[in-house]
Amino acid sequence: MSTVIRDPEVLSRYERDVSVVQGRPDGVVRPTEVDQVEQIVGLCAKEGTPVLAVGARTSTTGASVATDGGVVVDMTALGTDAQVDPQTATLRAQPGAVLADLHLLARQHGFDMPVDPTSSPDCTIGGAVATNASGPSSFRHGAIADWVVGLEFVDGLGQRRRLRSPGVPKRAMGPAALQDAPRWFVGSEGTLGMLTEATLRLRPSPKSMIG
Repeated sequence: MSTVIRDPEVLSRYERDVSVVQGRPDGVVRPTEVDQVEQIVGLCAKEGTPVLAVGARTSTTGASVATDGGVVVDMTALGTDAQVDPQTATLRAQPGAVLADLHLLARQHGFDMPVDPTSSPDCTIGGAVATNASGPSSFRHGAIADWVVGLEFVDGLGQRRRLRSPGVPKRAMGPAALQDAPRWFVGSEGTLGMLTEATLRLRPSPKSMIG
């Protein structure tokens, strides 16, 4: 299992995000494998220790601050790899991948991922999914929940889980929307688990853009 860092200097770096909220964790863990995330969360669950996943910590609401102490799990060390599958027009990424890099990767393959929060140059896909990130393009194309088709995450008991969209229209309402399991997770702010991989659908790159 990853070592729990208790160095005061390191802990001080995790006391704040870009909000005014402040809180000091009791320890920081930087897992590099999903198995380590499972072990960390499972142990914290058994001991009743608060645990919080963080990425680039670009939250403006204090969502990535350990106000109750406990253990902060820095998911950026888990990986930044991402791959585009041209056959299915999807992009699969590890939680530490930065959104701006994913936009560039999609364009290199002739696709577009129209989710553009102002924090795109810094925020990770893990944080974007956790907060259901949106931006100016969302008025037309929706938030990130409208593009997520698959998720892998570690639940609150330390078990790895996978969710896949059954092909329900992304803006479906009523009972049909309940079938789209990934939507339950997106925007849950880490309360349902820690994201370890996300798969998003892409659209063909626009032939031209204004502005």
